Order: sequence, then C-alpha cells, then structure tokens
Amino acid sequence: MAAATGAPVLLHPDDLPLWTLTHPERLPDGDLADGQTIEIAGTALTVLHTPGHAPGAVCLYAPGLGTVFTGDTLFAGGPGATGRSYSDFPTIIRSISGRLLGLPPETTVRTGPRRCHDHRRRGTTPADLGRPRPLRASTDEFATPRRST
Repeated sequence: MAAATGAPVLLHPDDLPLWTLTHPERLPDGDLADGQTIEIAGTALTVLHTPGHAPGAVCLYAPGLGTVFTGDTLFAGGPGATGRSYSDFPTIIRSISGRLLGLPPETTVRTGPRRCHDHRRRGTTPADLGRPRPLRASTDEFATPRRST
C-alpha cells in the first residue's frame, strides 16, 4: 500500500522484529511512540501503545473526532486476537483496562479488522461498523481467554 500511495510506514519499535520477518526488504519510514501525535488528513491522532496482540501494537485516538481506532487490540465484544506466539492475553487486558477504558465514555470505538471483514458476509456497510459503542467500565467479562482462529 505504501508503494501505491506514497504513504509512510510508521511502526512502534517493539514490532520491528515481527516486521522484519514479514517485510525483510523494507524498513519502516519512522517510529510510533506512546503519546506521540501524528496528523492524517488534517486529523490529529494520539498514539496509544497497547501491547498484547503484538509487542508494538498501538491504537490511534482522535480526540477531535471522539474516536479511537483499536486495530487488533479490541474487537467488537471483547479483546483482540492473542492466539499467536508473540501475543499475550493478560497484556492485552492490561492495555484495554489501562489505556482504552480511561478514554471519555462517549468515545466511538472503531474495532479491528475481523469486524471490518464481516461486512462482506453479513451485508452491512463499512459505515455501519463505526456505530458508537460505549467503553465498558470493567474487563471482568474478559476473564476467559479467547483464541483467534
């Protein structure tokens, strides 16, 4: 995608070992750091380091939009995928509890790709995927690890 669009590849340094396994011919163009603000199309995004799915996983919080993009850290209904050797369920729960549940309760949560792929099968539109979902007050319901397939 970077080659097609000219967009830079930005990566949290903790994910560099995984990146080099899958993209040995290309290094990232820059680092993402916790608390860093980047601007995309005029929108300020704050980087939230949320390890668990991967050591360098991040979420992007757009305070001006009242939205957080959670990637693989949080799926609709629970924590993101932790079934890989580099993933860790207790770590992802700490990330959700410590980083995401502290955001304003009216924050719209735009969940990871599993939900995005579902729209093709269920006939919903991508616009339906971003419906506001309140942030939960606890992670007790996540007490049993869910393994991704």
